Amino acid sequence: MDDEAVYTSPTPRYTQLEALEVDHVLDILGEEAFHIAKAKGWWPEPKSPRQLVQEYLDRGGPDRESLEQLVHDARQTAGTSEAQLIALAHAELSEALEEVRRGEHRMSTAIPQYKAVVEELADVVLRVLNHAHGKSYDLAGAIRAKMEYNRTRPKYHGGKRF
Repeated sequence: MDDEAVYTSPTPRYTQLEALEVDHVLDILGEEAFHIAKAKGWWPEPKSPRQLVQEYLDRGGPDRESLEQLVHDARQTAGTSEAQLIALAHAELSEALEEVRRGEHRMSTAIPQYKAVVEELADVVLRVLNHAHGKSYDLAGAIRAKMEYNRTRPKYHGGKRF
């Protein structure tokens, strides 16, 4: 087969109703992942500059410690950036890679019925679901659209082999 030949897969193996069910499940999982992450401090409520200055003054500013705390608080309450969310998912993927590199196929300590690499892959998915829900992205729709697009791409598109 020619390297540039397009892979033609059969039509999707799911009905429109099943696609809606998948959307619903991803929405539920995304919402739950988001609320857990928010409860654990990953989505801080932004504070207004007025609130930050008032807290600074309440701490007795203008000493260096109070000023450093003000800067720290401003950074923490700026909200969760897109870059931070991507970096957190990337970190989980890197942890999965490290498990593979160990080559031990060890079991997870947090969820001992699963291998550690599977736990890390679950963390990746949870981070992505959290990100998508927190930013109100239609992840399920984008996944289906990307799968449809991938059906039209040539083998090893872009000349890459790995």
